Amino acid sequence: MKIPVAVIIDNNSLAKWQKESLDFINKYIEIKLILNCQNTNNKKFFFKHFIYYIINFFSLKNSQTSKLRYKNNKAKLVNFDSLYEGSWQRMPQDVVNALLENDIKLVIKFGMSLLIIDEFLERFDIISFHHGDPEKYRGRPAGFYEMYQDADKVGIVVQKLCNKLDSGTILSKGYSKIFSHSYKKTALNFFLNSKYILKHAILNYASSKVIPQKKLGKNFTLPSNFTGILFFLKIIINKIKRIIYALFFEKKWNIAKLSNVSFEVDHDQNLSIVGAQIPKIASKYSFYADPFFSSDGLLIRAEALNKLTGLGEIIELNSANLKFKDSILHGGHFSYPFSFYYDDQEYLLPEISSQSSQIILSNPIDIKTKTSLGGIEDLKIVDATLVQKDNIFFLFAGLSKSSIDCLYLFYSDSLYGTYKEHPFNPIVIDPSCARMAGRIQMIKGQLYRFGQNNSYKYGEKISVMKIRQLNKNFYSEERVSSIKVNSVFGPHTIDIKNNDILFDFYSEDFNILAGYRRIIGYMNKSS
Repeated sequence: MKIPVAVIIDNNSLAKWQKESLDFINKYIEIKLILNCQNTNNKKFFFKHFIYYIINFFSLKNSQTSKLRYKNNKAKLVNFDSLYEGSWQRMPQDVVNALLENDIKLVIKFGMSLLIIDEFLERFDIISFHHGDPEKYRGRPAGFYEMYQDADKVGIVVQKLCNKLDSGTILSKGYSKIFSHSYKKTALNFFLNSKYILKHAILNYASSKVIPQKKLGKNFTLPSNFTGILFFLKIIINKIKRIIYALFFEKKWNIAKLSNVSFEVDHDQNLSIVGAQIPKIASKYSFYADPFFSSDGLLIRAEALNKLTGLGEIIELNSANLKFKDSILHGGHFSYPFSFYYDDQEYLLPEISSQSSQIILSNPIDIKTKTSLGGIEDLKIVDATLVQKDNIFFLFAGLSKSSIDCLYLFYSDSLYGTYKEHPFNPIVIDPSCARMAGRIQMIKGQLYRFGQNNSYKYGEKISVMKIRQLNKNFYSEERVSSIKVNSVFGPHTIDIKNNDILFDFYSEDFNILAGYRRIIGYMNKSS
Protein backbone atom coordinates (compact mmCIF):
# COMPACT_ATOMS: atom_id res chain seq x y z
CA MET A 1 0.00 0.00 0.00
CA LYS A 2 1.35 3.41 -0.98
CA ILE A 3 1.87 6.11 1.62
CA PRO A 4 -0.29 9.21 1.00
CA VAL A 5 1.90 12.33 0.99
CA ALA A 6 1.90 16.05 0.31
CA VAL A 7 4.83 17.80 -1.35
CA ILE A 8 5.87 21.40 -0.67
CA ILE A 9 7.30 23.24 -3.67
CA ASP A 10 8.02 26.85 -4.65
CA ASN A 11 6.43 28.61 -7.63
CA ASN A 12 5.24 25.40 -9.32
CA SER A 13 8.81 24.16 -9.83
CA LEU A 14 11.37 21.70 -8.53
CA ALA A 15 15.09 21.29 -9.09
CA LYS A 16 15.91 18.39 -11.38
CA TRP A 17 17.39 16.33 -8.53
CA GLN A 18 14.24 16.89 -6.48
CA LYS A 19 11.96 15.74 -9.28
CA GLU A 20 14.14 12.68 -9.90
CA SER A 21 13.99 11.89 -6.18
CA LEU A 22 10.19 11.92 -6.27
CA ASP A 23 10.09 9.85 -9.44
CA PHE A 24 12.45 7.32 -7.87
CA ILE A 25 10.04 6.62 -4.97
CA ASN A 26 6.86 6.66 -7.06
CA LYS A 27 6.11 2.99 -6.27
CA TYR A 28 6.07 3.74 -2.53
CA ILE A 29 4.07 6.97 -2.29
CA GLU A 30 0.85 8.52 -3.55
CA ILE A 31 1.12 12.29 -3.94
CA LYS A 32 -2.31 13.64 -3.01
CA LEU A 33 -1.47 17.32 -2.46
CA ILE A 34 0.97 19.75 -4.05
CA LEU A 35 1.50 22.65 -1.64
CA ASN A 36 2.81 25.49 -3.80
CA CYS A 37 4.33 28.41 -1.89
CA GLN A 38 4.23 31.58 -3.99
CA ASN A 39 6.21 34.03 -1.85
CA THR A 40 9.42 32.31 -0.69
CA ASN A 41 12.11 34.98 -0.70
CA ASN A 42 15.66 34.10 0.26
CA LYS A 43 17.27 37.44 1.03
CA LYS A 44 20.82 37.75 -0.32
CA PHE A 45 23.63 39.92 1.04
CA PHE A 46 25.64 40.22 -2.16
CA PHE A 47 28.38 42.51 -0.87
CA LYS A 48 29.07 40.46 2.27
CA HIS A 49 29.18 37.12 0.40
CA PHE A 50 30.11 38.29 -3.10
CA ILE A 51 32.89 35.71 -3.67
CA TYR A 52 30.68 32.88 -2.47
CA TYR A 53 27.89 33.85 -4.87
CA ILE A 54 30.37 33.69 -7.74
CA ILE A 55 31.50 30.22 -6.61
CA ASN A 56 27.85 29.23 -6.20
CA PHE A 57 27.02 30.33 -9.75
CA PHE A 58 29.69 28.09 -11.27
CA SER A 59 29.23 25.14 -8.90
CA LEU A 60 25.86 24.76 -7.17
CA LYS A 61 24.09 26.14 -10.23
CA ASN A 62 24.35 23.03 -12.35
CA SER A 63 22.33 20.52 -14.36
CA GLN A 64 20.92 18.92 -11.20
CA THR A 65 19.70 22.20 -9.69
CA SER A 66 18.12 23.59 -12.86
CA LYS A 67 14.45 24.37 -12.27
CA LEU A 68 11.72 22.28 -13.91
CA ARG A 69 8.02 23.07 -13.89
CA TYR A 70 6.33 20.42 -11.78
CA LYS A 71 2.82 19.18 -12.47
CA ASN A 72 0.98 16.17 -11.13
CA ASN A 73 -2.48 15.65 -12.62
CA LYS A 74 -3.41 13.12 -9.92
CA ALA A 75 -2.72 15.52 -7.05
CA LYS A 76 -4.69 18.53 -5.87
CA LEU A 77 -2.81 21.83 -6.18
CA VAL A 78 -2.97 24.19 -3.20
CA ASN A 79 -1.47 27.64 -3.84
CA PHE A 80 -0.61 29.73 -0.80
CA ASP A 81 1.44 32.61 0.54
CA SER A 82 3.38 31.88 3.69
CA LEU A 83 3.51 34.16 6.72
CA TYR A 84 6.94 35.53 7.64
CA GLU A 85 8.47 35.88 11.08
CA GLY A 86 11.93 37.22 10.43
CA SER A 87 13.66 34.72 8.14
CA TRP A 88 11.31 31.91 9.17
CA GLN A 89 8.09 31.05 7.32
CA ARG A 90 4.79 29.92 8.82
CA MET A 91 2.21 27.73 7.09
CA PRO A 92 -1.25 29.38 6.82
CA GLN A 93 -4.20 27.63 8.47
CA ASP A 94 -5.99 26.80 5.19
CA VAL A 95 -3.02 24.64 4.14
CA VAL A 96 -3.15 22.83 7.49
CA ASN A 97 -6.85 22.24 6.92
CA ALA A 98 -6.18 20.81 3.46
CA LEU A 99 -3.72 18.32 4.97
CA LEU A 100 -6.28 17.24 7.56
CA GLU A 101 -9.11 16.96 5.03
CA ASN A 102 -7.01 14.67 2.82
CA ASP A 103 -5.77 12.48 5.71
CA ILE A 104 -2.14 13.39 5.06
CA LYS A 105 0.38 12.43 7.72
CA LEU A 106 3.65 12.65 5.76
CA VAL A 107 4.83 15.84 4.01
CA ILE A 108 7.94 16.00 1.83
CA LYS A 109 9.39 19.51 1.91
CA PHE A 110 11.34 20.73 -1.11
CA GLY A 111 10.12 24.33 -1.20
CA MET A 112 10.13 27.17 1.32
CA SER A 113 13.05 28.15 3.52
CA LEU A 114 13.04 27.81 7.33
CA LEU A 115 9.61 26.47 8.33
CA ILE A 116 8.14 27.05 11.78
CA ILE A 117 6.72 23.81 13.20
CA ASP A 118 3.89 25.24 15.29
CA GLU A 119 1.20 23.44 17.28
CA PHE A 120 -0.81 22.90 14.09
CA LEU A 121 2.06 21.31 12.14
CA GLU A 122 3.29 19.14 15.00
CA ARG A 123 0.67 16.51 14.14
CA PHE A 124 2.34 15.92 10.75
CA ASP A 125 5.68 14.34 9.86
CA ILE A 126 7.40 16.93 7.67
CA ILE A 127 10.63 15.59 6.19
CA SER A 128 13.35 17.46 4.37
CA PHE A 129 16.85 17.02 2.94
CA HIS A 130 20.04 18.33 4.48
CA HIS A 131 23.23 17.98 2.47
CA GLY A 132 25.70 17.60 5.31
CA ASP A 133 26.14 15.29 8.28
CA PRO A 134 24.37 17.09 11.16
CA GLU A 135 26.80 15.54 13.63
CA LYS A 136 29.51 17.71 12.05
CA TYR A 137 28.00 20.18 9.55
CA ARG A 138 24.70 21.94 10.08
CA GLY A 139 23.55 24.99 8.18
CA ARG A 140 24.88 25.87 4.75
CA PRO A 141 26.16 25.94 2.05
CA ALA A 142 25.98 22.29 1.01
CA GLY A 143 29.39 20.65 0.80
CA PHE A 144 31.34 23.91 1.02
CA TYR A 145 32.87 23.61 4.48
CA GLU A 146 33.47 19.88 4.05
CA MET A 147 35.77 20.71 1.12
CA TYR A 148 37.25 23.74 2.86
CA GLN A 149 38.16 21.67 5.94
CA ASP A 150 39.34 18.58 3.99
CA ALA A 151 36.56 16.34 5.28
CA ASP A 152 36.52 12.79 3.96
CA LYS A 153 32.98 12.93 2.52
CA VAL A 154 29.72 14.89 2.38
CA GLY A 155 26.76 13.64 4.40
CA ILE A 156 23.22 13.49 3.04
CA VAL A 157 20.26 13.06 5.39
CA VAL A 158 16.50 13.10 5.26
CA GLN A 159 15.16 14.24 8.62
CA LYS A 160 11.92 15.20 10.31
CA LEU A 161 11.77 18.95 10.74
CA CYS A 162 11.81 20.63 14.13
CA ASN A 163 12.36 24.22 15.21
CA LYS A 164 16.10 23.76 15.74
CA LEU A 165 18.08 23.94 12.51
CA ASP A 166 19.17 20.55 11.12
CA SER A 167 18.44 18.83 14.42
CA GLY A 168 15.40 16.68 13.66
CA THR A 169 15.02 12.91 13.85
CA ILE A 170 16.96 11.31 10.99
CA LEU A 171 15.16 8.77 8.82
CA SER A 172 18.07 7.99 6.50
CA LYS A 173 21.71 8.92 6.08
CA GLY A 174 24.31 8.38 3.39
CA TYR A 175 27.52 9.92 2.16
CA SER A 176 28.92 11.19 -1.11
CA LYS A 177 32.50 11.44 -2.33
CA ILE A 178 34.32 14.77 -2.28
CA PHE A 179 36.33 15.65 -5.37
CA SER A 180 38.90 18.05 -3.94
CA HIS A 181 39.59 19.66 -7.33
CA SER A 182 35.96 20.50 -8.15
CA TYR A 183 33.11 21.87 -6.04
CA LYS A 184 30.78 21.42 -9.03
CA LYS A 185 31.61 17.74 -9.41
CA THR A 186 31.23 17.24 -5.66
CA ALA A 187 27.81 18.94 -5.72
CA LEU A 188 26.62 16.98 -8.76
CA ASN A 189 27.60 13.80 -6.96
CA PHE A 190 25.65 14.46 -3.76
CA PHE A 191 22.60 15.65 -5.69
CA LEU A 192 22.66 12.49 -7.83
CA ASN A 193 22.90 10.31 -4.71
CA SER A 194 20.02 12.12 -2.99
CA LYS A 195 17.27 10.03 -4.56
CA TYR A 196 18.64 6.91 -2.87
CA ILE A 197 18.56 8.63 0.52
CA LEU A 198 14.91 9.62 0.04
CA LYS A 199 14.03 6.04 -0.91
CA HIS A 200 15.65 4.73 2.28
CA ALA A 201 13.82 7.41 4.28
CA ILE A 202 10.43 6.30 2.94
CA LEU A 203 11.18 2.62 3.59
CA ASN A 204 12.41 3.40 7.11
CA TYR A 205 9.40 5.64 7.75
CA ALA A 206 7.08 2.79 6.77
CA SER A 207 8.77 0.48 9.29
CA SER A 208 9.16 3.19 12.01
CA LYS A 209 12.94 3.00 11.85
CA VAL A 210 15.14 6.01 12.66
CA ILE A 211 18.90 6.62 12.54
CA PRO A 212 20.44 7.47 15.95
CA GLN A 213 22.32 10.77 16.18
CA LYS A 214 25.11 11.01 18.77
CA LYS A 215 25.68 14.76 18.73
CA LEU A 216 25.02 18.01 16.85
CA GLY A 217 27.74 19.75 14.89
CA LYS A 218 28.49 23.41 14.33
CA ASN A 219 25.85 25.54 12.61
CA PHE A 220 27.65 27.03 9.59
CA THR A 221 26.57 30.14 7.67
CA LEU A 222 27.48 31.55 4.26
CA PRO A 223 31.25 32.17 4.03
CA SER A 224 32.84 35.59 4.12
CA ASN A 225 34.62 36.97 1.06
CA PHE A 226 37.99 36.13 2.66
CA THR A 227 36.94 32.49 3.22
CA GLY A 228 35.59 32.39 -0.32
CA ILE A 229 38.96 33.51 -1.72
CA LEU A 230 40.81 30.86 0.32
CA PHE A 231 38.35 28.21 -0.88
CA PHE A 232 38.86 29.26 -4.52
CA LEU A 233 42.66 29.13 -4.17
CA LYS A 234 42.40 25.69 -2.55
CA ILE A 235 40.42 24.36 -5.53
CA ILE A 236 42.94 25.82 -8.03
CA ILE A 237 45.90 24.30 -6.17
CA ASN A 238 44.18 20.91 -6.06
CA LYS A 239 43.46 21.10 -9.80
CA ILE A 240 47.14 21.77 -10.53
CA LYS A 241 48.22 18.89 -8.27
CA ARG A 242 45.78 16.59 -10.04
CA ILE A 243 47.12 17.47 -13.49
CA ILE A 244 50.75 17.01 -12.41
CA TYR A 245 49.93 13.65 -10.84
CA ALA A 246 48.08 12.44 -13.95
CA LEU A 247 51.00 13.39 -16.20
CA PHE A 248 53.95 12.16 -14.17
CA PHE A 249 52.92 9.82 -11.38
CA GLU A 250 51.37 6.38 -11.23
CA LYS A 251 50.42 3.84 -8.64
CA LYS A 252 52.87 0.95 -8.51
CA TRP A 253 50.77 -1.98 -7.26
CA ASN A 254 51.90 -5.37 -6.08
CA ILE A 255 50.55 -8.12 -3.85
CA ALA A 256 51.81 -9.63 -0.62
CA LYS A 257 51.16 -12.79 1.36
CA LEU A 258 51.49 -13.05 5.12
CA SER A 259 51.48 -16.54 6.63
CA ASN A 260 50.40 -17.71 10.09
CA VAL A 261 48.97 -14.34 11.05
CA SER A 262 46.59 -13.68 13.92
CA PHE A 263 43.86 -11.44 12.48
CA GLU A 264 41.54 -9.61 14.89
CA VAL A 265 38.75 -8.49 12.61
CA ASP A 266 37.04 -6.27 15.21
CA HIS A 267 40.18 -4.18 15.77
CA ASP A 268 42.10 -1.89 13.43
CA GLN A 269 44.86 -3.76 11.61
CA ASN A 270 48.17 -2.35 10.37
CA LEU A 271 49.60 -4.88 7.96
CA SER A 272 53.26 -4.81 7.01
CA ILE A 273 55.08 -5.84 3.86
CA VAL A 274 58.16 -6.50 6.01
CA GLY A 275 58.50 -10.26 6.24
CA ALA A 276 55.76 -10.84 3.65
CA GLN A 277 56.14 -12.86 0.47
CA ILE A 278 56.07 -10.44 -2.47
CA PRO A 279 56.21 -11.76 -6.06
CA LYS A 280 58.54 -10.49 -8.74
CA ILE A 281 56.32 -8.91 -11.39
CA ALA A 282 56.69 -10.62 -14.79
CA SER A 283 58.39 -8.38 -17.37
CA LYS A 284 55.30 -7.89 -19.57
CA TYR A 285 53.25 -6.42 -16.72
CA SER A 286 53.25 -3.08 -14.90
CA PHE A 287 51.67 -4.30 -11.67
CA TYR A 288 49.75 -7.00 -9.82
CA ALA A 289 46.58 -6.26 -7.80
CA ASP A 290 43.23 -7.75 -6.69
CA PRO A 291 44.62 -11.03 -5.29
CA PHE A 292 42.43 -14.01 -4.37
CA PHE A 293 43.23 -17.52 -3.20
CA SER A 294 41.84 -20.36 -5.29
CA SER A 295 39.36 -22.58 -3.48
CA ASP A 296 42.01 -25.23 -2.73
CA GLY A 297 44.57 -22.59 -1.73
CA LEU A 298 47.18 -23.86 -4.19
CA LEU A 299 46.89 -20.90 -6.55
CA ILE A 300 46.67 -17.14 -6.29
CA ARG A 301 44.73 -15.31 -8.96
CA ALA A 302 45.26 -11.59 -9.50
CA GLU A 303 44.90 -8.78 -12.01
CA ALA A 304 48.10 -8.03 -13.95
CA LEU A 305 48.28 -4.85 -16.05
CA ASN A 306 49.77 -5.46 -19.49
CA LYS A 307 52.41 -2.79 -20.26
CA LEU A 308 51.70 -2.85 -23.99
CA THR A 309 47.90 -2.70 -24.02
CA GLY A 310 47.19 -0.98 -20.70
CA LEU A 311 44.56 -3.66 -20.04
CA GLY A 312 44.21 -6.00 -17.09
CA GLU A 313 44.67 -9.75 -17.39
CA ILE A 314 43.87 -12.49 -14.88
CA ILE A 315 46.98 -14.44 -14.01
CA GLU A 316 47.71 -17.39 -11.75
CA LEU A 317 50.63 -17.62 -9.35
CA ASN A 318 51.88 -20.55 -7.32
CA SER A 319 50.58 -19.93 -3.81
CA ALA A 320 53.65 -21.43 -2.13
CA ASN A 321 56.35 -19.35 -3.83
CA LEU A 322 54.27 -16.71 -5.72
CA LYS A 323 55.92 -17.58 -9.04
CA PHE A 324 54.05 -16.77 -12.25
CA LYS A 325 52.25 -19.73 -13.84
CA ASP A 326 49.90 -18.54 -16.57
CA SER A 327 47.62 -15.80 -17.92
CA ILE A 328 44.14 -17.33 -17.97
CA LEU A 329 42.01 -14.36 -19.07
CA HIS A 330 43.20 -11.70 -21.52
CA GLY A 331 42.16 -9.88 -24.68
CA GLY A 332 39.88 -7.38 -22.93
CA HIS A 333 40.13 -5.73 -19.53
CA PHE A 334 39.79 -8.21 -16.65
CA SER A 335 40.20 -7.61 -12.91
CA TYR A 336 38.93 -8.71 -9.47
CA PRO A 337 39.06 -12.52 -10.01
CA PHE A 338 36.65 -13.47 -7.23
CA SER A 339 36.14 -17.23 -7.00
CA PHE A 340 33.28 -19.14 -5.40
CA TYR A 341 33.10 -22.80 -4.38
CA TYR A 342 29.74 -24.54 -4.70
CA ASP A 343 28.59 -28.13 -5.17
CA ASP A 344 32.17 -29.48 -5.46
CA GLN A 345 33.00 -26.96 -8.19
CA GLU A 346 34.95 -23.71 -8.31
CA TYR A 347 33.52 -20.74 -10.21
CA LEU A 348 35.11 -17.44 -11.17
CA LEU A 349 33.31 -14.09 -11.46
CA PRO A 350 35.86 -11.72 -13.08
CA GLU A 351 35.17 -7.98 -13.25
CA ILE A 352 34.56 -7.09 -16.92
CA SER A 353 32.26 -4.05 -16.69
CA SER A 354 34.19 -2.14 -19.38
CA GLN A 355 33.29 -4.77 -21.98
CA SER A 356 30.14 -6.66 -21.01
CA SER A 357 27.65 -7.66 -18.34
CA GLN A 358 28.73 -10.03 -15.58
CA ILE A 359 29.73 -13.55 -16.50
CA ILE A 360 30.49 -16.64 -14.45
CA LEU A 361 33.16 -19.17 -15.46
CA SER A 362 33.32 -22.79 -14.35
CA ASN A 363 36.43 -24.89 -13.73
CA PRO A 364 38.71 -25.33 -15.64
CA ILE A 365 38.70 -21.52 -15.88
CA ASP A 366 38.33 -20.61 -19.53
CA ILE A 367 36.43 -17.82 -21.27
CA LYS A 368 34.73 -20.53 -23.38
CA THR A 369 32.83 -21.69 -20.29
CA LYS A 370 31.27 -18.27 -19.68
CA THR A 371 27.60 -17.97 -18.77
CA SER A 372 25.63 -14.82 -18.01
CA LEU A 373 23.92 -14.44 -14.67
CA GLY A 374 20.16 -14.30 -15.20
CA GLY A 375 18.29 -11.14 -14.26
CA ILE A 376 21.28 -8.77 -14.46
CA GLU A 377 22.23 -9.23 -18.12
CA ASP A 378 21.63 -5.53 -18.84
CA LEU A 379 23.82 -4.23 -16.00
CA LYS A 380 27.52 -3.37 -16.05
CA ILE A 381 28.49 -4.38 -12.54
CA VAL A 382 31.76 -3.91 -10.68
CA ASP A 383 33.60 -6.29 -8.31
CA ALA A 384 30.89 -8.94 -8.09
CA THR A 385 31.15 -10.86 -4.81
CA LEU A 386 28.90 -13.82 -4.03
CA VAL A 387 27.95 -15.37 -0.70
CA GLN A 388 25.42 -18.08 0.10
CA LYS A 389 23.25 -17.76 3.19
CA ASP A 390 20.12 -19.71 4.13
CA ASN A 391 20.19 -21.42 0.70
CA ILE A 392 20.00 -18.03 -1.04
CA PHE A 393 22.76 -16.62 -3.27
CA PHE A 394 23.48 -12.98 -2.48
CA LEU A 395 25.48 -11.01 -5.02
CA PHE A 396 27.17 -7.80 -3.84
CA ALA A 397 28.36 -5.43 -6.58
CA GLY A 398 28.72 -1.85 -7.68
CA LEU A 399 27.31 -0.37 -10.86
CA SER A 400 29.88 1.04 -13.25
CA LYS A 401 28.78 4.69 -12.96
CA SER A 402 28.38 4.82 -9.17
CA SER A 403 30.63 2.14 -7.70
CA ILE A 404 32.68 4.55 -5.56
CA ASP A 405 29.62 5.69 -3.58
CA CYS A 406 27.02 2.94 -3.90
CA LEU A 407 26.85 -0.81 -3.28
CA TYR A 408 24.02 -2.94 -4.67
CA LEU A 409 22.69 -6.33 -3.61
CA PHE A 410 20.96 -8.97 -5.73
CA TYR A 411 19.63 -12.36 -4.67
CA SER A 412 18.62 -15.63 -6.27
CA ASP A 413 17.52 -19.12 -5.26
CA SER A 414 20.00 -20.61 -7.75
CA LEU A 415 23.61 -19.88 -8.67
CA TYR A 416 22.95 -18.83 -12.25
CA GLY A 417 19.88 -16.77 -11.43
CA THR A 418 17.42 -15.25 -12.01
CA TYR A 419 18.84 -12.53 -9.69
CA LYS A 420 16.43 -9.99 -8.25
CA GLU A 421 17.24 -6.52 -6.97
CA HIS A 422 17.18 -6.05 -3.21
CA PRO A 423 14.43 -3.60 -2.12
CA PHE A 424 16.91 -1.42 -0.20
CA ASN A 425 19.23 -0.91 -3.19
CA PRO A 426 21.66 0.66 -3.04
CA ILE A 427 22.25 -0.96 0.34
CA VAL A 428 25.29 1.24 1.05
CA ILE A 429 25.81 4.89 0.07
CA ASP A 430 29.25 5.79 1.37
CA PRO A 431 32.59 6.20 -0.47
CA SER A 432 34.47 5.02 2.62
CA CYS A 433 33.16 1.45 2.36
CA ALA A 434 30.82 0.94 -0.62
CA ARG A 435 33.08 -0.72 -3.19
CA MET A 436 33.85 -4.39 -2.51
CA ALA A 437 37.38 -5.23 -1.37
CA GLY A 438 37.34 -9.01 -1.28
CA ARG A 439 35.22 -12.01 -0.43
CA ILE A 440 32.76 -11.94 2.45
CA GLN A 441 34.29 -13.85 5.34
CA MET A 442 32.64 -15.96 7.98
CA ILE A 443 34.70 -15.40 11.15
CA LYS A 444 33.60 -16.95 14.44
CA GLY A 445 30.08 -17.44 13.10
CA GLN A 446 29.75 -13.81 11.96
CA LEU A 447 29.74 -12.45 8.39
CA TYR A 448 32.12 -9.60 7.61
CA ARG A 449 32.27 -7.50 4.45
CA PHE A 450 35.42 -5.70 3.32
CA GLY A 451 34.89 -2.37 1.56
CA GLN A 452 37.40 -0.08 -0.13
CA ASN A 453 37.87 3.27 1.59
CA ASN A 454 38.04 5.62 -1.39
CA SER A 455 37.16 8.83 0.45
CA TYR A 456 40.52 10.48 -0.20
CA LYS A 457 42.70 8.34 -2.44
CA TYR A 458 41.60 5.32 -4.43
CA GLY A 459 42.73 2.15 -2.70
CA GLU A 460 44.06 3.89 0.40
CA LYS A 461 42.75 1.37 2.94
CA ILE A 462 39.86 -0.99 3.72
CA SER A 463 36.84 -0.62 5.99
CA VAL A 464 35.67 -3.77 7.80
CA MET A 465 31.88 -3.99 8.06
CA LYS A 466 30.04 -6.45 10.30
CA ILE A 467 26.87 -7.66 8.57
CA ARG A 468 24.01 -7.41 11.05
CA GLN A 469 21.11 -8.43 8.81
CA LEU A 470 21.09 -10.12 5.41
CA ASN A 471 17.94 -11.49 3.83
CA LYS A 472 15.65 -10.81 0.88
CA ASN A 473 13.95 -7.89 2.60
CA PHE A 474 16.52 -6.20 4.82
CA TYR A 475 20.22 -5.44 4.94
CA SER A 476 22.22 -3.71 7.65
CA GLU A 477 25.88 -3.50 8.62
CA GLU A 478 28.17 -1.49 10.88
CA ARG A 479 31.78 -0.43 10.62
CA VAL A 480 33.96 -2.22 13.19
CA SER A 481 37.55 -1.60 12.07
CA SER A 482 39.88 -0.67 9.24
CA ILE A 483 42.89 -2.26 7.56
CA LYS A 484 45.88 -0.41 6.16
CA VAL A 485 49.45 -1.21 5.19
CA ASN A 486 52.37 0.43 6.98
CA SER A 487 54.86 2.54 4.97
CA VAL A 488 52.86 2.24 1.73
CA PHE A 489 49.24 2.69 0.60
CA GLY A 490 46.54 0.06 0.56
CA PRO A 491 45.13 -2.45 0.62
CA HIS A 492 42.12 -2.24 -1.69
CA THR A 493 41.61 -6.02 -1.94
CA ILE A 494 42.17 -8.62 0.76
CA ASP A 495 41.61 -12.37 1.01
CA ILE A 496 41.98 -14.61 4.07
CA LYS A 497 42.38 -18.38 4.03
CA ASN A 498 43.06 -20.22 7.25
CA ASN A 499 45.82 -18.11 8.88
CA ASP A 500 47.18 -16.68 5.62
CA ILE A 501 46.37 -13.15 4.45
CA LEU A 502 46.67 -11.99 0.87
CA PHE A 503 46.49 -8.28 0.05
CA ASP A 504 47.61 -5.63 -2.41
CA PHE A 505 49.45 -2.37 -1.82
CA TYR A 506 50.98 0.47 -3.81
CA SER A 507 53.50 3.26 -3.82
CA GLU A 508 53.23 6.44 -5.88
CA ASP A 509 56.15 6.55 -8.31
CA PHE A 510 57.35 9.22 -10.73
CA ASN A 511 57.23 8.09 -14.37
CA ILE A 512 57.66 10.37 -17.36
CA LEU A 513 55.36 8.05 -19.34
CA ALA A 514 52.55 7.96 -16.77
CA GLY A 515 50.25 10.26 -18.73
CA TYR A 516 50.89 8.34 -21.96
CA ARG A 517 50.07 5.03 -20.29
CA ARG A 518 46.82 6.42 -18.91
CA ILE A 519 45.75 7.57 -22.35
CA ILE A 520 46.62 4.25 -24.00
CA GLY A 521 44.79 2.28 -21.32
CA TYR A 522 41.71 4.49 -21.59
CA MET A 523 41.64 4.18 -25.39
CA ASN A 524 41.98 0.40 -25.28
CA LYS A 525 39.22 0.03 -22.68
CA SER A 526 36.91 2.23 -24.76
CA SER A 527 37.57 0.44 -28.05
